[in-house]
Amino acid sequence: MTFKEINVEQVYQNDNKLKKQDVLALAEWMKKQPHLPKATELQLAIFLHSSNYSNEMAKNVIESYFTMKTLCPDFLGSRTLHDNVLKLAVNTYVFSILPKQALGGETVVISKLMDTNLSNFTALGMLKLMDVALALFIHENGPPCGFQLVFDMQNSSLAHFLKVNPMLIKKFIYYLQDAMPIRLKHIHFINPAFFLDKVFSLIKPTMKKELFELFVVHSDLKTLFAYIPQDILPKDYGGNCKSLLEFQEQEKQKIEDGEAFLKFQESQVVDESKRQGQSKYNESLFGIDGSFKTLEFD
Repeated sequence: MTFKEINVEQVYQNDNKLKKQDVLALAEWMKKQPHLPKATELQLAIFLHSSNYSNEMAKNVIESYFTMKTLCPDFLGSRTLHDNVLKLAVNTYVFSILPKQALGGETVVISKLMDTNLSNFTALGMLKLMDVALALFIHENGPPCGFQLVFDMQNSSLAHFLKVNPMLIKKFIYYLQDAMPIRLKHIHFINPAFFLDKVFSLIKPTMKKELFELFVVHSDLKTLFAYIPQDILPKDYGGNCKSLLEFQEQEKQKIEDGEAFLKFQESQVVDESKRQGQSKYNESLFGIDGSFKTLEFD
């Protein structure tokens, strides 16, 4: 089944706060930024929606997004299944986007490590898969009012965590809060690992207060149902939706079908030689001291 982007006119119809004239004004602004790549009207509509309809905020997100894609090809480049990291990730993780919405109308996403073999684990692959899956969903369906992200840590061990590169996490946090064109409602953690508090203590200084306040830890699955009805969840959680394994196969096919779109995204990078003025972005922006391996666990 071929991947097909939603018609931007349908996006305007779905959201009466999103104005075509504002999106076209963004397009005119982009024409005056020679270092930025060309973007479609749909992409600009998505940026404006994620920025709560503020053109000035959207300009900052656009600049951050395309510049980060250029500076961080490790997790924002090579977005098709020809990439070995992503190819391994789709067989190791599930990133399921549920067909029914949460109580507040948000789109629900559940992520879980399915293959516990430590040699197959890469945080890079997980983050790549997350970004690709969300990009495909938004461009096919239009931007939802928000996302409820659910991370199931049942199969995540301390050994997995110690393989994570702190620099990668710092980059991704910056991307998530400053460049990724989505609206986040909550980030839930279910079946939390014993070391989760230690993880939070390390990453909290690197993120904005507003992002950290979205974190919700559930020691009991029942507390999740106050945000997301159980019946819309996969069978794995007592819901009526398909299983996580079925979602995993569906996501593989979706990425395969969206290859042309993903290759187009790969091509959208910044040409620094054409930038007017000094860039505020550079590799030092993502510097982080220490290592997860230096943490002490009780």
